[in-house]
Amino acid sequence: MKLVVNAYLSILIEGVAETMELADRLGIGHQQLAEVIEGGPLDAPLADAKFHKMDRGDFAAEFPLEWALKDVDLVIGAAGGQAPPMLAALSGQWHAAVAAGYGREDNQRRPPGPG
Repeated sequence: MKLVVNAYLSILIEGVAETMELADRLGIGHQQLAEVIEGGPLDAPLADAKFHKMDRGDFAAEFPLEWALKDVDLVIGAAGGQAPPMLAALSGQWHAAVAAGYGREDNQRRPPGPG
């Protein structure tokens, strides 16, 4: 159960991070995005908390990326030979982030990337 819940958590937090990155690329302010999401059916308390933490640039570890990656890789290993596609992609991305020195930062960290 723990691995399943941590897989959900990892996908949720990565979704928040990628949504914020996309908003930045499209010139949509974080406050505007928050106003659209908060209080509606897409609002989740954990995602909201992480959103505001990321918005402040606060990457102090609550759950370090290297620990989240360990769980993602354990999920992939337990998946019976067929890695869930989103988690497989996430594992690759997070391995690169850990290799770049972000492993001890919070699992919400979005390292600089191309594009």
